[in-house]
Amino acid sequence: MLSFKLEKGLKLIPPHMHGAIRRYLENGIVPGSFLTAVICNQLKESFMFADEENRKHMYQWADFMYNYMPFDSQGSPEKFRAWVKAGGFAGIEEGYYDDSLEPKGES
Repeated sequence: MLSFKLEKGLKLIPPHMHGAIRRYLENGIVPGSFLTAVICNQLKESFMFADEENRKHMYQWADFMYNYMPFDSQGSPEKFRAWVKAGGFAGIEEGYYDDSLEPKGES
Protein backbone atom coordinates (compact mmCIF):
# COMPACT_ATOMS: atom_id res chain seq x y z
CA MET A 1 0.00 0.00 0.00
CA LEU A 2 1.27 3.45 -0.91
CA SER A 3 1.86 6.14 1.68
CA PHE A 4 -0.74 8.80 2.34
CA LYS A 5 1.52 11.37 0.65
CA LEU A 6 1.76 9.30 -2.54
CA GLU A 7 -1.99 8.64 -2.56
CA LYS A 8 -2.57 12.38 -2.24
CA GLY A 9 -0.21 13.03 -5.14
CA LEU A 10 -2.09 10.63 -7.42
CA LYS A 11 -4.85 13.24 -7.64
CA LEU A 12 -2.55 15.27 -9.87
CA ILE A 13 -2.34 12.71 -12.66
CA PRO A 14 -4.97 11.07 -14.88
CA PRO A 15 -6.90 8.31 -13.06
CA HIS A 16 -6.19 5.72 -15.77
CA MET A 17 -2.49 5.90 -14.75
CA HIS A 18 -2.95 5.23 -11.03
CA GLY A 19 -2.79 1.45 -11.35
CA ALA A 20 0.47 1.52 -13.31
CA ILE A 21 2.10 3.87 -10.79
CA ARG A 22 0.96 1.67 -7.89
CA ARG A 23 2.25 -1.53 -9.52
CA TYR A 24 5.60 0.08 -10.33
CA LEU A 25 6.10 1.50 -6.84
CA GLU A 26 4.74 -1.41 -4.85
CA ASN A 27 6.23 -4.33 -6.81
CA GLY A 28 8.64 -2.90 -9.39
CA ILE A 29 6.39 -3.93 -12.29
CA VAL A 30 7.53 -2.30 -15.54
CA PRO A 31 4.91 0.14 -16.84
CA GLY A 32 4.19 1.09 -20.43
CA SER A 33 6.37 3.26 -22.67
CA PHE A 34 4.93 6.60 -21.57
CA LEU A 35 5.27 6.05 -17.84
CA THR A 36 8.70 4.46 -18.24
CA ALA A 37 9.87 7.59 -20.11
CA VAL A 38 8.41 9.85 -17.39
CA ILE A 39 10.04 7.82 -14.60
CA CYS A 40 13.38 7.85 -16.45
CA ASN A 41 13.17 11.64 -16.91
CA GLN A 42 13.16 11.38 -20.71
CA LEU A 43 11.15 14.42 -21.81
CA LYS A 44 11.12 13.85 -25.57
CA GLU A 45 10.03 10.23 -25.21
CA SER A 46 7.42 11.19 -22.61
CA PHE A 47 5.68 13.48 -25.10
CA MET A 48 6.16 11.00 -27.93
CA PHE A 49 4.44 8.15 -26.04
CA ALA A 50 1.81 10.22 -24.19
CA ASP A 51 -1.86 9.80 -24.98
CA GLU A 52 -3.93 12.98 -25.27
CA GLU A 53 -4.91 13.00 -21.60
CA ASN A 54 -1.35 12.55 -20.34
CA ARG A 55 -0.07 15.17 -22.78
CA LYS A 56 -2.49 17.68 -21.24
CA HIS A 57 -1.15 16.82 -17.77
CA MET A 58 2.61 17.01 -18.33
CA TYR A 59 3.02 19.86 -15.84
CA GLN A 60 1.13 17.80 -13.25
CA TRP A 61 3.32 14.80 -14.05
CA ALA A 62 6.41 16.91 -13.32
CA ASP A 63 4.84 18.10 -10.06
CA PHE A 64 3.98 14.52 -9.07
CA MET A 65 7.44 13.18 -9.87
CA TYR A 66 9.23 15.97 -8.02
CA ASN A 67 7.01 16.23 -4.96
CA TYR A 68 5.55 12.76 -4.42
CA MET A 69 7.62 9.98 -6.00
CA PRO A 70 10.41 8.45 -3.91
CA PHE A 71 13.78 9.83 -4.99
CA ASP A 72 15.31 6.38 -5.53
CA SER A 73 12.44 5.26 -7.77
CA GLN A 74 12.79 7.86 -10.52
CA GLY A 75 15.01 10.34 -12.34
CA SER A 76 17.17 8.17 -14.59
CA PRO A 77 17.13 4.87 -16.48
CA GLU A 78 19.59 3.48 -13.92
CA LYS A 79 17.30 4.29 -10.99
CA PHE A 80 14.36 2.81 -12.91
CA ARG A 81 16.20 -0.46 -13.54
CA ALA A 82 17.35 -0.66 -9.91
CA TRP A 83 13.78 -0.08 -8.63
CA VAL A 84 12.42 -2.79 -10.94
CA LYS A 85 15.20 -5.20 -9.97
CA ALA A 86 14.53 -4.53 -6.27
CA GLY A 87 10.86 -5.38 -6.72
CA GLY A 88 9.63 -1.96 -5.58
CA PHE A 89 8.66 -1.29 -1.98
CA ALA A 90 7.87 -4.99 -1.47
CA GLY A 91 11.38 -6.08 -2.45
CA ILE A 92 13.03 -3.35 -0.44
CA GLU A 93 11.03 -4.33 2.65
CA GLU A 94 12.24 -7.91 2.17
CA GLY A 95 15.80 -6.58 2.28
CA TYR A 96 16.74 -7.36 -1.32
CA TYR A 97 18.42 -3.96 -1.68
CA ASP A 98 20.03 -1.63 0.80
CA ASP A 99 19.06 2.03 1.20
CA SER A 100 20.99 3.13 -1.88
CA LEU A 101 19.31 0.49 -4.08
CA GLU A 102 22.68 -1.02 -4.88
CA PRO A 103 22.42 -4.79 -5.29
CA LYS A 104 23.74 -6.57 -2.21
CA GLY A 105 26.97 -8.38 -2.86
CA GLU A 106 27.69 -6.63 -6.15
CA SER A 107 30.33 -3.95 -6.83
